[in-house]
Amino acid sequence: MATIDIALAGKKVLVVEEDIDAGFALVQTLKAEPTCQVIFATSALQAFKIIGTTLPDLFLVNAHLTGSDGNSFIKHLRLLSLRERIPIIFLSDDNSLCFPFPRSAVSLQKPFKEQALLTSIGALLKYNHV
Repeated sequence: MATIDIALAGKKVLVVEEDIDAGFALVQTLKAEPTCQVIFATSALQAFKIIGTTLPDLFLVNAHLTGSDGNSFIKHLRLLSLRERIPIIFLSDDNSLCFPFPRSAVSLQKPFKEQALLTSIGALLKYNHV
C-alpha cells in the first residue's frame, strides 16, 4: 500500500457523499496517509461552496446526488475536470451512469473494497500527473 500512500501524500481530496456513514468511512480510508487533506461535504451545495474557495487535487463524488443541485454539480464537475485536469471518481450504487466521462474520471460501483478505491485513486493521480 506504500505506492498508494505516496500518491495521496500532500494531496487535497474533496469527498461529496450524502450518506454520512459512507462519507466518514471514505475520509478515514484517505486519512491513512497523514499528509492527505480530506474535505467532506454532505451535499452538492456544500461542495459548490468549498470549490468556490479551494480546488482539490481529486474529487470523490456520489454519482447520484439528490435534487437538481446534484445534477448541476455533476455537470459542473465534468467541465471543471476538463478545464483544470482534476480527476474524479464517481461512486455509484449501480453501473447505469448515462453521462459521458471526461478522460480524467472513472466510476466505482458500490460496495467496493478499500483496495479498489485506493488503486483507482493511485491510477488517476498518476495518469493526470497530479
